[in-house]
Formats: sequence, C-alpha cells, structure tokens
Amino acid sequence: MMDERLLTLSMRLVAVENAIAILLANECMESSDPAGNAEELRAAFVRGAKAQTFPGIDPAMSDLAAAEFEEANDRLLSMTKERVRRMQQARRADGGK
Repeated sequence: MMDERLLTLSMRLVAVENAIAILLANECMESSDPAGNAEELRAAFVRGAKAQTFPGIDPAMSDLAAAEFEEANDRLLSMTKERVRRMQQARRADGGK
C-alpha cells in the first residue's frame, strides 16, 4: 500500500510530466507535420536516454536507473504524441484554425 508521502510525490511528478507534455505538444503543433515532429522528438529522447550513463553507482543499479530513465522518457514523449493527436483532432473539428 502506498503511503501519503509517496502518493504526494507521485502526483507531483505526474503533474510535471503533464505540463512538459503540453509544452512539447504545443511546440510540435507549430510545425507543418505535428505528428511526425512528435515522433521524431520521441525517438530522439529515447536514443538520448539509451546513451545516458549513471557513473558513481554500482553496475546493477546503473542498469536499473538507465532502464527507468529510458522508460520515463518514452512515457513522457508518448504522452506528448497523444496530446498532439488530440490537438490535431480538435483543430480539424474547428475547421483547421
């Protein structure tokens, strides 16, 4: 069972992820191909995450940290792609404005 402190920290992290996804989606919507831009951004973030190292911690924890970091980046950019998709739908429904 999750304690109150962990729940508070988790919800704060989700709020930060959500805010970043909104900012990135807004940036993607400025391009001529928002969905393509979002996918390129996601791929670049994941490539960068795969290359990230965590010196100073033992190898097993470093591997775990790298996997978690890669997953967190993929989650954030997947959220961004979904926001772009919804923003494009809303734009089309609004007559392309």
